[in-house]
Amino acid sequence: MNPLFNRVDIFSVIEHQKQELKNAFPLVTNAELDADSVAVAARLIEQFSINVPRLEEEGKYALTKETQVDVSADIRRRIFDRSRPFLIAGTEVRVVIPFQGDAGLFDVRPTMFTSNPPFGEIHDHELHLVYQLTDAQFDVEGATNRTVSQVNQYLQSLQGSAEQLKSDIQQLVNSLIAQRKQERGTHSQIVAGLKIPVKQAPATAISSPPSSAPRTTRSNKPEEEWDVFISHASEDKEAIATPLAEALRAKGLRVWYDDFSLRLGDSLRQSIDRGLARSRFGVVILSGRFFEKHWPQQELNGLATREVNSEKVILPVWHGVGFVEVRNYSVTLADRLAVQTKDGLAHVVEKIMEVVSNPGSQIPHGVVVEHQNAFAEERVRHVRQVVRETMTLNGQHLLRWLLLKGRIECTQQFMPDISIETQNRQIELAVEAGIVQRVEERVSTLRTYYVVNSELKPALEQVLSEILGERQ
Repeated sequence: MNPLFNRVDIFSVIEHQKQELKNAFPLVTNAELDADSVAVAARLIEQFSINVPRLEEEGKYALTKETQVDVSADIRRRIFDRSRPFLIAGTEVRVVIPFQGDAGLFDVRPTMFTSNPPFGEIHDHELHLVYQLTDAQFDVEGATNRTVSQVNQYLQSLQGSAEQLKSDIQQLVNSLIAQRKQERGTHSQIVAGLKIPVKQAPATAISSPPSSAPRTTRSNKPEEEWDVFISHASEDKEAIATPLAEALRAKGLRVWYDDFSLRLGDSLRQSIDRGLARSRFGVVILSGRFFEKHWPQQELNGLATREVNSEKVILPVWHGVGFVEVRNYSVTLADRLAVQTKDGLAHVVEKIMEVVSNPGSQIPHGVVVEHQNAFAEERVRHVRQVVRETMTLNGQHLLRWLLLKGRIECTQQFMPDISIETQNRQIELAVEAGIVQRVEERVSTLRTYYVVNSELKPALEQVLSEILGERQ
């Protein structure tokens, strides 16, 4: 099986659909628009929207066949030469789940994703989950349910982006139609003003501006009117955006924030670009409400890396979220320096003033170390909660064994005294929490391994060491 939702990001798909709409619109004739512009708009919206798949779980079924399974990586078996496949008789179970929608979207990475995507195969309008088994005790139904649940989470995230795209396309179509009508009106006025006879020329394609046309850049923008703008979810205006704006104004800053209350369907990138056109810096308040807007992943990743003349211009503020929550939406954002409202409004204002009052200055090394330590503590807290509160003693032994071995094949029993059913149930808890990842490797056959997430490995080592020390 191959990883799903792993080939292209949803932002690229959204931008592609918008560009395809712009390319197709010149082919719409004036006669079509005059006859029924509403029908034309509806057709274009339907054509360039995306249809997120919907699994029909009630129609799933299984196909089985006898096969040869490579067990050369199974340490329980006495195999002298593990450098080549060692095949034994087994059974292939193929669980087939029909779906409705665009099959190509199973290749698209949504805004919300983990480092462990679900695995499967897409055939026409069917999702295939394939298991090659030699152990009669393997829980096929349990493994299938876990994968289907993960697939549905990814599809749900894609659905939010699809709804945003449809809204954007509707606005774009209306804008293109209005622009066409305006151009035709101007043309009619010019023709009506001529004092000489007019002869109709053959219709020509709408020309595009020459590629050599000058492009507007930030360097020739008008003088900035504001020191900072504050971008925030509309639901966070009263709790944090307004108090922060008033506190910064009290420090003498010119603050622009009333026009940056973001709602579902707004364009994050356009909003940020508009703010930077008239402000020196942008403060973006990252919260649970902010992430509910289903921003494209590429826009989120780009927020904290926006620079002008090598100067950081976007200042992230975390409100009611921690490292784990931010990382679930954007790994890039999670690893950037940020200030948290849990430390108090005065602290947030102080850190913003340090940057705004000294543009281009480097953040003191002590602040960087403090920030990195805070991230490390967040990771440890996350791992500690999962390992101590969710996993059993057997699960903790399995994680320690996985750390020791480096990687273990998914179908392999880790430890003789822990059943493979218990093993799979416990390790899947760690996979869902991002502590363990699945990786694929193809030599002569495709193999899937469990490995510890390198980002969380130090935290896992610390937590397991704590537990071991307590037992001793």
